Amino acid sequence: MTLTGRLITFFLTGLAVVLVGFSGTLYLLARGHLARQRDDRLRATLDTLAASAELEPGGVEWEPHGRPPSSRPRDDEGAIRWAVTGPGGKILDRSTDPPEYAGLHVFDADTARPFWYDDPDGRRWRVGERRIDDRAPEQVSKEPSEKFHKYLILTAAVSGEPTEAVLTRLAAVLTGTSVVVWLVSLVGGRWVCRSALRPVTRMAADARAMTADDFTGRLPVPKTEDELAELGSAFNGLLDRVREAYERQRQFAGNASHQFRTPLAALLGQVEVCLRHPREPGEYQRVLSIALAQGRHLRQILDALLYLSRADADAAVTDLAPLDLARWAEDHLKDWAGHPRGADVRFEYAAVSPATIRAHAPLLGQLLDNLLDNACKYSQPGTPVVVRVLPGNGEVVLTVEDRGVGISPGDLARVFDPFFRSEAARTTGRPGVGLGLTIAQRICTLLGGRLTAESEPGVGSRFAVTFPLVPPLPPADIPPVTG
Repeated sequence: MTLTGRLITFFLTGLAVVLVGFSGTLYLLARGHLARQRDDRLRATLDTLAASAELEPGGVEWEPHGRPPSSRPRDDEGAIRWAVTGPGGKILDRSTDPPEYAGLHVFDADTARPFWYDDPDGRRWRVGERRIDDRAPEQVSKEPSEKFHKYLILTAAVSGEPTEAVLTRLAAVLTGTSVVVWLVSLVGGRWVCRSALRPVTRMAADARAMTADDFTGRLPVPKTEDELAELGSAFNGLLDRVREAYERQRQFAGNASHQFRTPLAALLGQVEVCLRHPREPGEYQRVLSIALAQGRHLRQILDALLYLSRADADAAVTDLAPLDLARWAEDHLKDWAGHPRGADVRFEYAAVSPATIRAHAPLLGQLLDNLLDNACKYSQPGTPVVVRVLPGNGEVVLTVEDRGVGISPGDLARVFDPFFRSEAARTTGRPGVGLGLTIAQRICTLLGGRLTAESEPGVGSRFAVTFPLVPPLPPADIPPVTG
C-alpha cells in the first residue's frame, strides 16, 4: 500500500469513528429528550384531569358535563387518550377514543410509573395512571351515586408513534449526512494527500534517475520551509559529502599509485641495468642495497596506506592508561640520541606537578616521532628542534617547534592531507611521501586529542598536540613509560 493509501485509510478510519460516535451520541441525546417530553406531556394530562376532580365531604366529585372545555386535556393530533374510571371500572369520562387499557386494570402502586401498552392495532402507547382517594371515606354514602365516589382512577395514554417517527427521521438524516461527509472526505483527503506528497514523489523519481558514477544530480527542494524541505536539503548535503569522499578517494588512489610507481621504477631500473652485463660482486652488492632500500620504502608507504584505510571503529584504541606526559616525553627523546639530528633535539618542561593524560604509549611515540621527523626534515642541521610540555586550564599541550623553512599560508590548511607536499618541499628535493602528518593527525584523533599547526615562512613551524588533563595518580600507581 502506498503512503497516500495508508494516510487516507488512517484518516477515513478515524473520521468514521468520529462520525459514528457523534451520530450515536446525538441520537441518544435526542431520544432521551423526546422521551422526557413525552412523559412530561403524560404527567401534564394527568395533572389536568386531577385538577378537574374535586374533593367534597361526600366523596370525590366528577361531573363530566359540568366542566368547561379548558379543563379537559386537549388532543389536537389524536396522540393523547384519557379516561376517568370509578369503583368497579366504570368509565365516568373519556376522550373521543378512550385507551384500551382504561377500565381493565385495578390500580396498583407498582404501576404508578408510566409503562408501555400495545393495543390490538399494533400501536404503542405510553400509559400513566393516578388514583384520587376521598379524604374521609367514612362520610361517603353507601348508596351508589353518580356524583360522589370513593376514589377515581385517572388513565392517560400518549402515542409513541410521533416520537418514533422523529427518531427515524433523525437517524436517516444523521446516516445520510455522515455518509456524505465521509465520501467528500475520501475525495478531498485523497487530493490533499497527493498534493502534499507530490514533492516526495518527485524526489523519489529524481533519486531513481541518479547513477552510481554521477554525483552532479540533486533532489528538488520545495520552497515550503517544512519537513520535506529539510529532508531534501539533508539528502543533498549527504550527496555532497559522498561526492567529496569519492573525490578524495580517487585523488588518494592516484597519489598512492604515483608514490608506488616512483620507487618501483627505480628498483626495476637498477635491477635491469645490473642484469645486462656480468658485474663484479661489489656492483651486485650495491644494486641489492639500493633494491633493499627501495623495498623498505615501499613497505613504509604500504603500511601507512593500510593504517589510513582502516575505519575508525577498527582503529579505535581501548587500552588507554594514565601517563605522565612530561616524564614520558623526556624518556622517549633518549631514543633520538643516535639520530643525526639528535643533538639538536631539546626538551623543556617548567611545571612542577605531573602532566597526566590517558594515552597509548606506542601510538603516542609514533605520533611524536612523525612530528620530530617532519621538523628535522624541513630545518637545517644545527638549528634547534624544541619539544615542550605545557599544562594548564585543564589541558596539557605537547609542542614540537623548529626553525626551518616554514609553510606558506596557502599550504598550511592542507598539511594534514594525504600525499600533500608543498611546492618548496618538492623543488628542494626533500625526501618523503606526504603521509607522516596525516598519520600523526589520525593517531591524535584516536587518542582523543587535537593536532594544530602554526607556521611562518622563513621562521619555522610549531605543531601542538592537546590532550585533556586527568587527575594525577600516586607515584606507585603510575605505570612505567614505554615508547
